[in-house]
Amino acid sequence: MIFFFLNIILIIMSQNNDYVIANTKMANQRTYLAYVRTGFVIAGVAGVFKKNWIAFFGIVMIIGSTFQYYLINHDLNEKKNITNDLFDNMAILYVLLSVGVLYIQMKK
Repeated sequence: MIFFFLNIILIIMSQNNDYVIANTKMANQRTYLAYVRTGFVIAGVAGVFKKNWIAFFGIVMIIGSTFQYYLINHDLNEKKNITNDLFDNMAILYVLLSVGVLYIQMKK
């Protein structure tokens, strides 16, 4: 009887872990889409104002977020622990790049 309950608990725990992984994948997808959307807007606005170096920043943002999304999704599929400090600081990196772009624009 005890083994029956232990087996049920193990099944529930494994389903809960799959739920957590699926939830993390969806959160990763939302973050990726937000970064790509922002990158396209930056590149589009730069195209309107004929600023190629700002468009380059938008393209770098799209490529960086695609790389981040792929690696995190791969680790989630392999059920590995995601331990990459660069991905934790990716938003800060984008903010610093944005401030740099604004500074260059103001100097011209």
